[in-house]
Amino acid sequence: MASSVANVARLVNNLGPETRPWVMLRGLPRTALPTDIRRLCAQANLSNVAKVEIDYSGYHPTGRAWVTTTAPEHTLSTVTALKRRMVGGMIIRAHPSTPNLPFGLSMRGRGKQGRAEAAERGILRGDGPSANLPSSSSGRTVVISGLPGMMTTDALKTWLKSFKFAGSTAEEKEIIKVEL
Repeated sequence: MASSVANVARLVNNLGPETRPWVMLRGLPRTALPTDIRRLCAQANLSNVAKVEIDYSGYHPTGRAWVTTTAPEHTLSTVTALKRRMVGGMIIRAHPSTPNLPFGLSMRGRGKQGRAEAAERGILRGDGPSANLPSSSSGRTVVISGLPGMMTTDALKTWLKSFKFAGSTAEEKEIIKVEL
């Protein structure tokens, strides 16, 4: 299984930029959000952007982002349009690339229980595009660190009830304890 995944990854990495729908942006401020990148794409008159994801390492932004184009033939024009643009006062660099996902971990969707089980097994590390969290949670996920190690998710839920979170409903709230 791992060898077949490695072979596919090797094949994808050997593809030329004209066959990859991904553009990596580097040099972003760590506070940049996907909406900032979408705004940049709109300013550059790019209508061929399908998805924008911030790259993470251990749930911390790396200063990189992934822009997925609607088709591989738009990759080079997207790179040209985004090269040497400014985001948050920083000049960014753009180049065609391929996301490196950990072996055996794809950007697949998991349900609430599946994410909790994956965190328990140590699979959720918060690395890669969107920290390998579902794209539906983009911009709505918070990592709280520095809590006591013995604190349970129920105790955290009780503590967080005193806060009013915009747009949250009872069935959407989810807390997962992840060892960092």
